[in-house]
Amino acid sequence: DLWNEYAISAINSWEKLYMNYLGFTGPTLFVHHSDLKKDIKSEMHRLTKFLNIGADIGKFRCISYNPKSRSYQRTPIKLHFDPYRLLKPTVHKMINISKVTIMRLINEGKPAKK
Repeated sequence: DLWNEYAISAINSWEKLYMNYLGFTGPTLFVHHSDLKKDIKSEMHRLTKFLNIGADIGKFRCISYNPKSRSYQRTPIKLHFDPYRLLKPTVHKMINISKVTIMRLINEGKPAKK
């Protein structure tokens, strides 16, 4: 059915995204959401330094002192059913295999084969 086909397509897209990410050998900067929330000004300085672009101190002040600039939050959609439960057992197995494989590669720090 369409839901299972969509789930399989999403799994393949997710795997491709992470395999590309793991195969990238260039410079990488990890930015954690919790660090942005804790000290956005420092994280923005770190980001501009990594990207080798000039820092606009005025804009940094605006970001760090204006709560509206960082208060956007999505409103979660409340479903009256669990879409995961609608998937066939074979799709559940595909999801679990994909998660385990990707997490193993991430934890080992090994580049993915293309």
